[in-house]
Amino acid sequence: MSNIDVSKDFREFGKFIQIAAILTIVSLATGITGFIALIFVFVAMKCIKRANYTLNNSSLYEFRSKFIRGFISRICGTAVLITGIVNLVLFFFISTPFPIYISLSLPSILMVSGIVIIYLGVAAEMKAWKNLKMFFENNSNMFPTDITNEAIKGCDKLKTGVLLSSLGFLI
Repeated sequence: MSNIDVSKDFREFGKFIQIAAILTIVSLATGITGFIALIFVFVAMKCIKRANYTLNNSSLYEFRSKFIRGFISRICGTAVLITGIVNLVLFFFISTPFPIYISLSLPSILMVSGIVIIYLGVAAEMKAWKNLKMFFENNSNMFPTDITNEAIKGCDKLKTGVLLSSLGFLI
């Protein structure tokens, strides 16, 4: 692969991430576009994988692996949290033969575990964007200066966005 192919992969990555970001914002109102955004995120990760196949850069590898790890952690944490909430709601409507402290402790443990898993995923995603920023800082000679500067600023904004989205679910 040549430098042109790597530039094409990064251009496609940027395009797909931008589409995923727009669909994620729209999904706050409609919901279903979040699944379409998920598809675009994984297509974007495939572009990074192709570029890293040529460049063999540890920052790109870490970006992709931490992003996917964080994404999966957030999904699993959300599932555990929802399970805990459902158990808590069911406890109030369906009587159980167990003592009240046991009936309340299981949903509480699930909810706290879900929140912890979600925030572990958030931390992994924030580190992923930090790794991508490091890649652009260390390899700024591969791209035009204005594109490198915009990519570095974008990584900072996306890192902040991950933190804000994690705080948003608390509301």
